Parts: sequence; C-alpha cells; structure tokens
Amino acid sequence: MVDSFGNPRRTYAKIDAKTGEVTTYKSVDARGNVRNSHGIRRDQKGNLWFNLSAGGDGAEGGQGSLARLDPATEKLDVFTPPTGMSGVGGAIDVDGKGKIWASTRMGAIQFDPDTGKFADFKSLVFTNADGVGTTYGVAADSQGNGYWAEMSLDIVGRADFATGKVSEIKIPPRKERMEIVTEEERRLYSMSGSEWNSAVPWAQGPRRMGGDRTGNAVWVGNWWGENLAKIDTRTSKVTMYPVPSKDSGPYAAVVDKNHVVWVNMMNNDSVAKFDPATEKWTEYMLPTHGAETRHIAVLDRSYPPTVVVPYWRSSKVARLQFRTKQELQELKNQLRSQRLQAQAR
Repeated sequence: MVDSFGNPRRTYAKIDAKTGEVTTYKSVDARGNVRNSHGIRRDQKGNLWFNLSAGGDGAEGGQGSLARLDPATEKLDVFTPPTGMSGVGGAIDVDGKGKIWASTRMGAIQFDPDTGKFADFKSLVFTNADGVGTTYGVAADSQGNGYWAEMSLDIVGRADFATGKVSEIKIPPRKERMEIVTEEERRLYSMSGSEWNSAVPWAQGPRRMGGDRTGNAVWVGNWWGENLAKIDTRTSKVTMYPVPSKDSGPYAAVVDKNHVVWVNMMNNDSVAKFDPATEKWTEYMLPTHGAETRHIAVLDRSYPPTVVVPYWRSSKVARLQFRTKQELQELKNQLRSQRLQAQAR
C-alpha cells in the first residue's frame, strides 16, 4: 500500500497477510524530502507500480515520477518523465500488454517498461462552461489504450496508443435531474459549473476507473451519478448501471480475472460486486463506519478473490475473504454435527 499524506517516515508499506505486521519504507527526492504516493497497481509479472510525488510539498504531478517495486527482492526503480513532459500523477493502471498508464493534470501518460520511454497524451478540452477538466482517475484496456476521467466535465479521454490519436467519450447527464431544474436555477449553475467536491445537479462525475485486461470494457465509478458506467472499448458505447444503495458514492472500480467488477462505496461503508454476465449486484457491508474507503484492490490468483480496501479516515485496511461452496458445505456439516451432539446430551 502507499501513503498519500506528507508522512516523514513512510512512502509505502507492506502488510503481512498472516500476522498483520506493517513494514514501512520511504523514498526520498534529491533534496532529501520523503516522497508520498497515491495510486498503486500490480502488473502481469507481479511487479508493483506506483507514483512518487515531487517531494516535500505533497503535490501529485509536476515532476512526479513512476516507481516499480519487485516484491520478491524489494528493489525499487524510479522513472521520471523528461523535462517538458507532464509529471506522473496519483492514478495508475496497467494495460493488457503490460504497459503502465498514469494520470497527469491535463491527460495521461504511458510508460513502456521494455524501452523505458514515456508517451504523453493531452485532453482535447481542458476548460469549458462545465468547469476544469483536471484528470482524476485513469484506466487502460486489453488492447493497450489509455483512458482518463475529467470529473468536472463528465468526459472520459481516450488515447489510441497505436495511432497517437486522442478522442473523448461523453458521459450522458442525469436527465431526471435536468427536468426538475428551473431556468433561473440553470442560469445560476451555469455561472459555477462543477468541481470535484460540488457539482451541478445533473452531473455524473466520473472518478476512478478500472480496465478489464482480458476483456473489452473499461468501468467507471460515476460519483455524482450514482452508477457504474461500462465503456465498450471496441465502440466507445456507454452503458450505465445504477448502484444498489442510494447516495452510496461509487468511488473506484477494479476488475478481477473473471471480468467481475468490484467497487468501493465510499459513502456507504461497503464494497459492491457487479457481475456483467448477469447484471446483478451484491453488496457487502464493512465493519467500520465512517471509513471513507478511497481505493480498492483484488487479489485473484485463487478464486473467489480476496478484496482489499483502505480506510482513509480510520487508518485501517480491510480484507474481504469469501468461502467457496465446499467450505460453506463443510461449515454447514460442522454446525449440524454440533446441534446433534447438543441434542444427544
């Protein structure tokens, strides 16, 4: 896990899954300042990739760098974009070809681990009447293309890496909200637009995203819209699925190896599972209230997967483990045996 606050002792940490022991690590810049981080992803080879801030001021981006950690050796390599190119921001994803994508202030950046080269992609529209399109989340698809969320503009940028072409995917507004707004209110909202922490009533607010590395979809948590959006990576068609609990705040989406989508519901202290095959939701409540879960990760080397979410407010990490059908049956048999023994006494 990584530490996004200006912590003088820690940039990232390791949690022993068996004992819960936390080991702290730090990375410093040329001035000796401890660098913080905000996003982390695992690639197909098992390496961990995360951003490193410029150091000292806690800023994401600027001259931010990209870090690669080998968990087996704990060796850390740092890659910094060349002068004149956007710095690495706080959202990271890995595409289906093993290339790394990261957010920048005005778009996204791609890194090729094989060549050590960066490629910079800019949003087509950065400012309009809806607000300022600073990038929030980033995702990558199975074909090697990158996506980034312009949360205030309800736009998802897309970079076709093969051609270098940047395009836009517009997230449709909430029509039911637009219909109840008066003309006077509409004029008022037109003067303010949207931002990350407040928005016009019809905004969707695409926030953090997850790409299916072996499928044909990128999934987007629409914070204001209260839905999970599917972007078909072949056609750019957008399909939206309402979340199971009202005002739950779908924050980030991540996809497991079976194409199932997991979303942390920040305002509901829950984790929701969406199965695209059945289009059904399952929601799991977390034991801590007021956790403010801001990220989510899936460990799916075995299945069912283990889901991990950090608690932003209470400085904890939650782990969700699911019993298999065999384990459930064994548990039922155990309980049945205990009841029979109790009756025989």
